[in-house]
Amino acid sequence: MGSGRSWEKPSWTRTFGATPADVAALMKAVGEILDGRVLTRDELNRTAGWISPLVLLGGRVAGTWEQSKGELVVSIFDGVPVPVSGISALTDRLALATGQPIEKVRAA
Repeated sequence: MGSGRSWEKPSWTRTFGATPADVAALMKAVGEILDGRVLTRDELNRTAGWISPLVLLGGRVAGTWEQSKGELVVSIFDGVPVPVSGISALTDRLALATGQPIEKVRAA
């Protein structure tokens, strides 16, 4: 964790050895926490009223994702290109958690 006294560092850095800006994650079932704060209802909710799983990049909510037929389909907000290589690094854990293999990451 480098030099310095640990109590002078933010709790995230003390606990995980990283800042939120260093983290990329695929999150599921957290949308209700963000509703109206970070995302609009149109960005967060899907047709049947269920909540979109989220992509976190660089410490911020960057888009949504869905898993379909061996693919991870990613939509990034603000027209930014999908960082396929960075997201591909996360797919092994997601495949393990869902029991469904992910062979490809693609933009929606």
